[in-house]
Amino acid sequence: MDSYKEYNGQVFLFQDINTKDFEIIKSEFKEYWKKGYSPIIGADKSTYRPEPEGHRHIHMKPDEICEKWEKWSRKTPQKIKKPPTSDRGLCYFVDNKRNAYIFLYIDDGLHDFLDSIEFKNIVESSYGIIYKNDIVLMNFEEQEEIFSDKWIKINLE
Repeated sequence: MDSYKEYNGQVFLFQDINTKDFEIIKSEFKEYWKKGYSPIIGADKSTYRPEPEGHRHIHMKPDEICEKWEKWSRKTPQKIKKPPTSDRGLCYFVDNKRNAYIFLYIDDGLHDFLDSIEFKNIVESSYGIIYKNDIVLMNFEEQEEIFSDKWIKINLE
C-alpha cells in the first residue's frame, strides 16, 4: 500500500500579497496543504487572538537557517517529530470544508505582529469578507485534526 496521502481542501488568496518570493511561498503552501509536509513550512498553529476562531499561522524557513531547520528540510513526513518555528510566516483561515484562505504574509517579526492592533484590524477586515461570502470557519478544536485521516482524498479510480 502506498504511504502517499493527499488531503481534501483548496487554497485561496484573500488579497494580493506583493512580496518578491510570494509565488514560491504560495506554491509551497499549496503543496503543504495537499500533502501535509513541506521542507520550508514548519510549525502550523491556531492563532487564538483575536477572535473569531478559524485562523492559523505557519512558521516558514528563515533566510538564515539553523541546524533544526536543516534537519527538518531533510526529513520525510513519516519521521517528523516536532516542526521548527521562526519569526517568518503566513496567516490563513480554515473553513469547515478544509479550504485555506491566505490573508497575510510576514517576512520578519511574525510573533510581535500577531500581538499588534494592526493584525487585529486585518483579521477583522478579513472576517468581514468571510461573513459576506457565507463561509463557515472551522473552530479551534476541529483544527487540531486538519491533517487527520478524516480529510484524506479517496481515489475512486
